[in-house]
Amino acid sequence: MLDTLYASLATHTLQQALRPFVRADLLIIDEVGIERPERDSERDASLFYKVVDTRHNRPASTIVTTNISWDDWGGYLGDALATGAILDRLVGRGYALRFEGRSYRAAQHEELNRRR
Repeated sequence: MLDTLYASLATHTLQQALRPFVRADLLIIDEVGIERPERDSERDASLFYKVVDTRHNRPASTIVTTNISWDDWGGYLGDALATGAILDRLVGRGYALRFEGRSYRAAQHEELNRRR
């Protein structure tokens, strides 16, 4: 998502690039924090904010999965102010679910090794 939005800045097509992300009834942003390119620019926080803010003002659902703690999002996105606004909108009308425990994939791996 951020790669697409960032590229649209060079072609002056940001509004067009935002459309599929803000108009979808359900947007799933999976594994925020895995891709390092997302962490390279403060502009990413601004682009992420544009999507979340627009969706927040519409009846649209957004699911975000991440291993980043709330306190670390500002450092990850590079702009503490924009990050605070993003998180405020994500949790303002939503639910934060925190899962603790062993990785499902690690458990699957152990089970496969046990069978061998």
